[in-house]
Amino acid sequence: MRTLGEHKSRIAFPTHHPTVFNPRTSSRMDILGYDQGLPDLDLPKNNDKEALGQNTSIPIDSPQQCSSDFYYSAPVPVTIPNSLMPVPSVLLENPMNLIYCHYFINYTANVLVTHQCPSNPFSTILPQLAMQDDNLLRLLLAYAACHRARLLRHAEPKNRIATWVTPVFPSLRQALSGNESISDSVFGSCVMLASLTQSYPLAFDLPISWQEHLSLARRLYSLRLSQEGLQRTNATVFFGRWFAYLDTFGSASSDTYQGAYYEWSRELKLAEQIPDIQCLAGFTTKSLVLLSRTAELAKRCDYERNLNGQPSIQTITMSQQLRMNLELYTLEIKHTRYDCACSESSSSSTEVYRAVNAAISHAALIYLHRRVYLLPSDSRLVQFSVNAILEAFNELKGHNAFDTPDIILPLFLAGCEARDPGKAVDVLQRLQSIENAGMGQVVRVKALLQECWDSGRDWTELKHNVLLG
Repeated sequence: MRTLGEHKSRIAFPTHHPTVFNPRTSSRMDILGYDQGLPDLDLPKNNDKEALGQNTSIPIDSPQQCSSDFYYSAPVPVTIPNSLMPVPSVLLENPMNLIYCHYFINYTANVLVTHQCPSNPFSTILPQLAMQDDNLLRLLLAYAACHRARLLRHAEPKNRIATWVTPVFPSLRQALSGNESISDSVFGSCVMLASLTQSYPLAFDLPISWQEHLSLARRLYSLRLSQEGLQRTNATVFFGRWFAYLDTFGSASSDTYQGAYYEWSRELKLAEQIPDIQCLAGFTTKSLVLLSRTAELAKRCDYERNLNGQPSIQTITMSQQLRMNLELYTLEIKHTRYDCACSESSSSSTEVYRAVNAAISHAALIYLHRRVYLLPSDSRLVQFSVNAILEAFNELKGHNAFDTPDIILPLFLAGCEARDPGKAVDVLQRLQSIENAGMGQVVRVKALLQECWDSGRDWTELKHNVLLG
């Protein structure tokens, strides 16, 4: 049985196609070549010059890759949208760069969001800004390389990724000095780097953890908000929303108590006024804020128990108010309509948003009951939220939202707390589906879930610091 890599020599570089050599001359969305779905063997082994192959079918061995809905079920025409022309020199340096740019816009961008929408900011706002900033573009290519490698179940091209990521750090250090204003591109690069290290930690040979990258993004965000005359563009709101997402799920995944950080919650009210940005995540700003407060309150309780033996009266009062807000919100979700600027039916998008918001809010309730109130796993309140999460995922079947990273945290908590072995196995299968979609962080989430099952220990006891989102 031959592997994908053994067919690589059969692909010829399509020299007859003028746009392969100079996409800048394109007056329409020409086909630059074909991505055959071959693994990137990394620098210097990969034959980059022949990467843009002709439209010739190659044998595929993986059952997943043979399925009709797999991205590489047939050779993929590589194109760059006219709106992004002329392309910058970074894309012209190597045919693989064109492949990765196309791959990010047409595939990676879609799996990063819950709701599939033509106005997806990962495929519109981000590429447009990346074409004007080399650092942001290199990180976009690195993100695509990591995701594509995971999709093909192949090692990430670490050398290639290092050549892209290394030039980014000097500009971030300069931004932290506070001597210059922080642009959308600089802050976006920091956010994207944090997301990369969270999602694909094994792709980087860096002595810096994802927590440190996230802390760096916090510092830049604070500096950016303090700038006089800050112009808030769609890109500003987009990167702010992305950072808030990373900050929330990073907080829920970390054991370190840093105190509540809600500066982004005020900014995110702007996002709700921009329909295109709302498609960034399958849940509302309110869901994000409630989950963030729950995670920080849980760590505050841990801190106070270690210090004084029990939480303070103020903390207990805060937890009671938070619980009431969460319970009211789970009822509010059922009657909320979520409209989108895209052409898809509003009823379909509403069903997806309701299901994901319900899963996130019940995940926050499990977090609250187990870590703040220290209720046992078989508590009626805990099991009610477990069942609510699983019911929400059943509603997602038939929608494209099923394999997105937004649902990792509720899946993990439901899997840890489920008393029915059948439900636990179902959770593992759903996590596997997300991993098959190229989400690298799921590998460690699955390992942590398996450790909870094998050891019989609660997830609340394990000092994991594994990203759960």
